[in-house]
Amino acid sequence: MSEASFFSKYQAIINGTGAINDVIPMAKLPAQCVAIDWEIDTDDLDTGTSVLAVDLGVIVAGAVSAAAANGGKWLTGSTGLAAPAFVERRAQTAAVVTALARMNADVAERSIGFVVTTAGNGAAAANAVLGLKLTYRASYGNN
Repeated sequence: MSEASFFSKYQAIINGTGAINDVIPMAKLPAQCVAIDWEIDTDDLDTGTSVLAVDLGVIVAGAVSAAAANGGKWLTGSTGLAAPAFVERRAQTAAVVTALARMNADVAERSIGFVVTTAGNGAAAANAVLGLKLTYRASYGNN
């Protein structure tokens, strides 16, 4: 059986510094699809001492879902956006990679994004770019 995958590239322009619980919506995962990969490219979003931390994953009720059905948290308390960076799923822990691989499809479209868990102490560089490349596929069976 061949498996078709699709990817979409999203960008957000960030100005200022994130406050705790700020949500940065980035993408919509289509219904009956599961995420299989992601990459982040970012400018410096915390020009201070780089304490800005975020979670990444499926957004449910203003927070990143830790539920296994949603693939768990793809990043947890990550400071990867506090300086210019390229961050990818393959560089995460085995638990994160496995959880994403076991993500379940949903009958509804799901929002993918970041939630600030620790506020930055310096504003983002002016018009800083936060990019997300999301790769996904149609679900088959339970996954």
